[in-house]
Amino acid sequence: MKITLHFLFAFLFLFVFLCPSHGEKDERPNIIVFLVDDYDKPETSPYGGKVLTPNLDRLAKEGMIYAQDASSYAFCQAIRPFLEGTILDVCSAPGGKGLQLSQNYPGQFLLNDVSASRLKKVRQNLQRLNQAGRMLQSNGTQLPFPSGSMDGILLDVPCSSTGTIRKSPDIKWVENLKSLLRQTALQEKLLKEAARVVRKGGWIAYSTCSLEPEETQLPLQLAEELGLQPIPWRELPGGIQETQKGFWQLLPSRHWMGFSAAILKKS
Repeated sequence: MKITLHFLFAFLFLFVFLCPSHGEKDERPNIIVFLVDDYDKPETSPYGGKVLTPNLDRLAKEGMIYAQDASSYAFCQAIRPFLEGTILDVCSAPGGKGLQLSQNYPGQFLLNDVSASRLKKVRQNLQRLNQAGRMLQSNGTQLPFPSGSMDGILLDVPCSSTGTIRKSPDIKWVENLKSLLRQTALQEKLLKEAARVVRKGGWIAYSTCSLEPEETQLPLQLAEELGLQPIPWRELPGGIQETQKGFWQLLPSRHWMGFSAAILKKS
């Protein structure tokens, strides 16, 4: 299904998941779009769901919606063609990407995080959205899995988050060179461990909401050393193009946050 970012980003919006209730299987499209700028004019979305004008607080409490930034949503759409086998979401909390993807691939995802408190948020979101999920608390730099045991890895790394300054302007004063170097050191360890546990022929989807080249280019710089090779994205949402083989980046705008992603195959 062709996804056109030009249409979506013509509005300021929220992405929300339409979740089945009472544990019953629901065959309806599970993505709907809420167009904030035009909320008095409900329309049919390009995904078959309805553009709603809901009481968002009520729907959130009832587990009907989960808000997600457009850049993260675009990443999830780009990942879908690769989803098969056992997939580990290494840094899953609070769970947005894993929650969106795992609902369509039950039993395939393992949601991991190093933090018990953050993993609790994943559990709460699963319960609120009436979804089942497998969770694990472990250090992403020392995963409790044999080498080559995973078919795919989602690695949304902790980062300087400079692509989200509009949402969190304090980043401009909190982040500095020292914290950037600390983040890149952690990212390198996470990527090396991901490369260990993914099988030959498997893939690692590396993402970050940073705009700093030290963070966005890290997977491409380490690829050869780790036995990884950038591969073309099979299908990207309309409006996104690879700036390098296996790499794309969205710069911040009034419609979405800054975001970068790379896809790497284990050779």
